[in-house]
Amino acid sequence: MSEMSDIEKVQEALDVLDPEDDAVWTTEDLPRVEVIAGLTGIEDLTRNTITQMFPDFVRHPDPIEDEEEDVSVDLVSEPKVMDKETYEGMIQELTEAARKVIKQRVDLLVQLDELNFQADALRDKLVVLYPPPTAAAAQKAYAASRMNQGMIRSIEDAAVVAAAQKIVNDNR
Repeated sequence: MSEMSDIEKVQEALDVLDPEDDAVWTTEDLPRVEVIAGLTGIEDLTRNTITQMFPDFVRHPDPIEDEEEDVSVDLVSEPKVMDKETYEGMIQELTEAARKVIKQRVDLLVQLDELNFQADALRDKLVVLYPPPTAAAAQKAYAASRMNQGMIRSIEDAAVVAAAQKIVNDNR
């Protein structure tokens, strides 16, 4: 994973500043350098550096003024109606697109059925090759493992006893 550049760090810090929190802004509506430095970990950050990176960044940017665009809704005039040819052309395009989607869905369902069939066949082969143990076989395997553990403990105990006896004999 690549490390973020200083400009990316500053951009991320500017993005998280709360415009309503006076503690993070100067009286000129600029972000406080010490706040940005603390958020980014850039120790030698200066006002000049921030201004060079983001020259237009301020607390409350001026709203974008539209050129007197009329956004009123005309409720008096009749709604515009699409001509029949355009309407039928759009319906035909939508119908064709729907057919393609339906065909793709059917193809995917067929592939899914084939894959499920193959998975079932593999499961059947696995059961034949590696049949699940019967209760008696499981009990026998458990008993054998317990017996092996007991034998291992006996060997370990015998080794400990022999070592203890050797220590006692050596100390006499």
